[in-house]
Amino acid sequence: MLVHGDTFALLSELAIAVAGFAGVAVALGGRARTFGPFELLRLNALFQYSALILGGCFGLFVLNAAGLGSADAIRLVSIAGAFGYGAIGIRTVPRAFRLLAASDGSASSPARVYLVAGTYLVFIALFLVNGLVLADEWPLLIVFSSSLLMALWIFHGLLTLRG
Repeated sequence: MLVHGDTFALLSELAIAVAGFAGVAVALGGRARTFGPFELLRLNALFQYSALILGGCFGLFVLNAAGLGSADAIRLVSIAGAFGYGAIGIRTVPRAFRLLAASDGSASSPARVYLVAGTYLVFIALFLVNGLVLADEWPLLIVFSSSLLMALWIFHGLLTLRG
């Protein structure tokens, strides 16, 4: 049984809210939905963070309901999370650096891109350590909570930066 099951339920609700806010941003973009390349990258990131958090929380619930012990469920979700964040990071981070090199600097800064790239690496490392060694809830809580904070920061960039 998950000790922090209510917290994971809250995180999944918040992830849905972030996706909803991203959907509102898209809807407010008008019929033409003309977004710059960095804006599209940010919108994708919002949906991806939401999906990863939601998938991780749902994975814990489903595996627990299927009778797996908490430690085994946490291990599987952590390994899957490492692959999920890795796949998105491999696709997103190089694209962000290419866009940054081609931009005039008004859409984003190198510090923002390095920070996002660094968080992907930290999240993947924490998932792997948790999946292979710790099998505890707190690393998942850290990654999912931090992902929500990153999503809010990215949403702020979507609203305040052009490009």
